[in-house]
Amino acid sequence: MPFKDIIKGLRTENNLSQLQLAKNLNLERYIVSNWEQGRNEPSIEDLIMLSKYFGVTIDYLAGLETIGDFNRRNDFQHQENRQPLRLPTNDLNLTDEETEMIKRYRILHPEMQKFFYDSILRLTKPRTLDNI
Repeated sequence: MPFKDIIKGLRTENNLSQLQLAKNLNLERYIVSNWEQGRNEPSIEDLIMLSKYFGVTIDYLAGLETIGDFNRRNDFQHQENRQPLRLPTNDLNLTDEETEMIKRYRILHPEMQKFFYDSILRLTKPRTLDNI
C-alpha cells in the first residue's frame, strides 16, 4: 500500500483532521495534505516522528508490512507505546497541560528540542541590569 494511503488511514482511524495532525506534529497542514495526495514523501526524521506518534513501525509506514503482521508481531509493544506518559518522580505535580507539553516536546526533532530548551532557559533567566 502506498504511503499516502497509509498516512490517511492512520489519521482518519484516529479521528484527526489534517490540521489537527499537523499541529500535533508541529508541522504545517499543507505538509500532511501533500503526503496524502502523494505529492511528497516524509523525511526519515518525519517517519520516525510518525512512527512514535501513531505507535507503528517504520516498516508499516513504508508499506513493508501489513497491519495484520504488525498487530500479530507487535501487539504487546503497540499497547506499551500507547500508555500514558510516566515521569520518574511524582512530586512534580504537573497539570494535564504541562504533561501534554512534555509529550509534544518528546516527538520533536532533536534540533527543535534544543531550540525550545534554550528558549525556555532564556525566558526564565533572572533579569539583572547586566542582561537587560
